[in-house]
Amino acid sequence: MPNTVLTDALKEANALAPNDRNTLHTLEISHSGLPAGTLYLVRDRQAWDLTLEDDSTQTFQPVPFDLIPPTADTEGSQELQLAIDNIDPDVPDFIDAIGATDDPVVVKYRPFLSNDTSQPQTSQPYTFYLENIQVDAFKVVGRASFTDVINSAYLTQYYTRSRFPSLGN
Repeated sequence: MPNTVLTDALKEANALAPNDRNTLHTLEISHSGLPAGTLYLVRDRQAWDLTLEDDSTQTFQPVPFDLIPPTADTEGSQELQLAIDNIDPDVPDFIDAIGATDDPVVVKYRPFLSNDTSQPQTSQPYTFYLENIQVDAFKVVGRASFTDVINSAYLTQYYTRSRFPSLGN
């Protein structure tokens, strides 16, 4: 089954690895406890002004991070493994801010191409919820996952004979 989420340009860049363009991996991290509300990060050595899917432009700050994309498993969960270098003095403040509430940390991943920053190279961002955050002197590591759709109820309504008489006996 073909992947319809990625653009043809990103598929070509990943397959051919041309010298004239790089894949810019970006993260949008949002939480109610963050003073700025949302962090925009790019895995590069320079800041980038990138246009999001709603045509707004955001400045993504350069931060060294590593991510391992999710793979599907038989349990239905898909996880993104994320490690951000603990070089910024704001990292402890970030950890304290997100630990003060039970609100989820939302992580959105978008790839861009360095020669076309007018739109993300996916039809929609991948949205994850960060959990299991571990901090040491060198890095912050976390696991981000989609909602577990296999172990969740599919329908949000109960279909009963009293509400839907055509269900029969």
